[in-house]
Amino acid sequence: MLDESVAWTAQDQREAFETIDSEAERMGRLIRNLLDLSRIEGGALKPELEPCDLDDLILQVTKRVGAARPSTCS
Repeated sequence: MLDESVAWTAQDQREAFETIDSEAERMGRLIRNLLDLSRIEGGALKPELEPCDLDDLILQVTKRVGAARPSTCS
């Protein structure tokens, strides 16, 4: 984006910024998860376990996976 020799269209810039934004959010989630894991392993954070409806959990996971998968259809 900083290379002035590259002619970026407005659409190309927008797509690049959207990709950067989504990847930064993903990286932030990954870092938070890693920090939480290290706190759990170190005993500083105790997970609160509770029962859950397995059917509901599977439905939520399949929705998230479906939304996260790139479309292969053109």
